[in-house]
Amino acid sequence: MYLELPNQRTQVELLLKGKVDFVVMDINIFNYLSTELMGSSHMSNVVVHRLFPKTNYHVAFIDKALMQAFNAAMKSFKQSDDYTKLVEKYEFLH
Repeated sequence: MYLELPNQRTQVELLLKGKVDFVVMDINIFNYLSTELMGSSHMSNVVVHRLFPKTNYHVAFIDKALMQAFNAAMKSFKQSDDYTKLVEKYEFLH
């Protein structure tokens, strides 16, 4: 049986309750939702199969000055404590 659900929280719930054998979703979304639902990460309880190659996302700008301002702000943010806290809060996985 195949089922598509728009609510990713429901997908995680079904997997963790043993109602489905697998889900296809972003690893970080699964990690966040499993932690939120169960109080701790469940990455050690699942086997991850990387079906798709890593996707690098890009931001496009028409205005060169806006692009440069964005790049400078992003570089600064990635070097800040706020960025470190964000990564730790959501336990980003690669």
